[in-house]
Amino acid sequence: RGPDETAAEAMRLAADLARALDALAIEEIDPAKLKAAALLAPELAAHWSRALDRFLAVIDRWPRELEALGRVDRATRRGHLLHAIAARWALRPPPGFTVAAGITTSAPAVTALLASVARWRRCRGTCP
Repeated sequence: RGPDETAAEAMRLAADLARALDALAIEEIDPAKLKAAALLAPELAAHWSRALDRFLAVIDRWPRELEALGRVDRATRRGHLLHAIAARWALRPPPGFTVAAGITTSAPAVTALLASVARWRRCRGTCP
């Protein structure tokens, strides 16, 4: 927490940071790419630059903390599980009727799962 921040502001910033980390994990974007992007924009506003400095400090430390605990964050775990299901279903689709509907994300892990489902050869003749 900075000297000019209230505890409430620090908590809000922490929540925003957590959401940003989750979004990067879901989209399978290496957070280190933010460092490279920041180098391309030295004219960033001072407040944005300070926020990015904090974010990069957490990005550097958080994976090491999780690894020391033998854990992964929820968004990363979700991606690993979806990729594993996609790989398993590519080799052996589940028996019976399967519906892939109502999906509103283009996250890489979800896209891999949908691609696996789309490749199944179950229809004889014309598929609805």
